Amino acid sequence: MAQFRKNLLKAQPSKDGKSHYGNYVTLEDLTAAVDGALPESLGYTQEATSDPNGVSITTMLFDASGEYIIYNPLSMPVQRKDAQAFGSAETYARRYSLSAAFGVSASKDDDGQQATKAAPSKIKHRMVLKDQQTGSQLIR
Repeated sequence: MAQFRKNLLKAQPSKDGKSHYGNYVTLEDLTAAVDGALPESLGYTQEATSDPNGVSITTMLFDASGEYIIYNPLSMPVQRKDAQAFGSAETYARRYSLSAAFGVSASKDDDGQQATKAAPSKIKHRMVLKDQQTGSQLIR
């Protein structure tokens, strides 16, 4: 992996893919960069599995010595139940799983901003205050 990292520094994939979320590395550019930086003894494979609600990708790295690492599956939900939706989720999961396995930055780093945006709460919070003199509770 150390040799891979050195090789990758010379050929980082570009973020030429465009979406309404910003620029990203396409799966084609990512696999070309990873394949180009791999030493002869190192390889990988990805397995796709699906269920009615999504797609999971398991990435496996292996070495000519017989050693290997299997990463936990990365699962992506599928909103629509058609081939295009499953294909899109599979491509997305392959890209993120491969990026994580090899430590390649494939998307703009937004410091977790999108992940931490929460929908406004519909629950109104009430403040309960205790009157120091009477001990009764005031609800606001």
